[in-house]
Amino acid sequence: MERLNIKIPKMVMVKASQCVHYSNSHHLQFMFNVYALVKAGDKVKLHLTDELLKSWNDCIELETELNKQATATVHTEQMAALDRQRDTLLTNLFGIVRVQLKSPVQAVKEAAQKLDKALGVYAGIQSKAADAETAEVRGLLKDLERFSAEMTALGLAPVVAELKAVNEKFQTVYNERQVKVVDAKLPPLAEVRPQTDAVFNAVCHYIEASYLLAATEDDRPPIERLVDQINQEIDHFKTAYKQSAAQKKPSPAVKEREEKLKAAIPAFAEKAGYDEGALTYTGKGKGAGMKRQYELAIKDRKTADGKPATIWVVMGKDGSLFLVEKANEKPKTGGGTTEKSDFGIKHKNQP
Repeated sequence: MERLNIKIPKMVMVKASQCVHYSNSHHLQFMFNVYALVKAGDKVKLHLTDELLKSWNDCIELETELNKQATATVHTEQMAALDRQRDTLLTNLFGIVRVQLKSPVQAVKEAAQKLDKALGVYAGIQSKAADAETAEVRGLLKDLERFSAEMTALGLAPVVAELKAVNEKFQTVYNERQVKVVDAKLPPLAEVRPQTDAVFNAVCHYIEASYLLAATEDDRPPIERLVDQINQEIDHFKTAYKQSAAQKKPSPAVKEREEKLKAAIPAFAEKAGYDEGALTYTGKGKGAGMKRQYELAIKDRKTADGKPATIWVVMGKDGSLFLVEKANEKPKTGGGTTEKSDFGIKHKNQP
């Protein structure tokens, strides 16, 4: 029986990128790198139209803009600076009242006592979400209008005036940012990324077909080299993604500790004055061992840049949780009378 002598033409194939699983920034960088490789090639021999390349570039630019909006804007930076300034003023205001509670001058001491009682409901508002803090400061300023004599006795007028100005400025910048976001009318990344992926897949198919349909043998090596370069990028990003995913996979000991953390959240939330179910573990943490800090999300609260508001806690040996002001900071020891930036909860190591 005569054997068949079938010749199958050589083909080149772009590997599956799995970019649908990448983070937004990872996805954007991958597309940016591959687009640069393809753009440097001969679009005629690759059978790529200007329209297709423009669509791909438009998607990448849109992803860039959306990623940029998600990280920082001029308005967001201004709001963050104003929020820090506002927190400093509040801390100064509460601090002066607290110190003057021990004043040897009776009139000053009595004035401080009245203000201490009035401001008690505002203890810890520096730790609240920025928009919530704005409303709280307005309420605080309104309440202070009833204590003009006491504020004069403690010399608080300049601090209060500055606090009012900064709070109003924060609200103005916030309103401007919201208008800008509405006017931009940009689609969400969840809609843009699939479009970028679709264009990328179409480009890859054209490149693969161009190798088979090459007019001459001399046209094939550059196309094969391009495919090799694209595959190299795909391998690189796949490896980075796998490494990142592996680092996120917790060990049994970490899982056990996180379960204890979740079990301790309701008691912590109740003591901190949050509604039931208001705090949830985000899965993020920093540090190791007993010093490891855990991030808790606060339901229905946003920061100055529009991101979900969070707090950080550490877990004691007995399984109880203690508030940490910021990630990477050691739990602070408390003090004072009514200024409780930690919602009235004792920090670890606090007497």
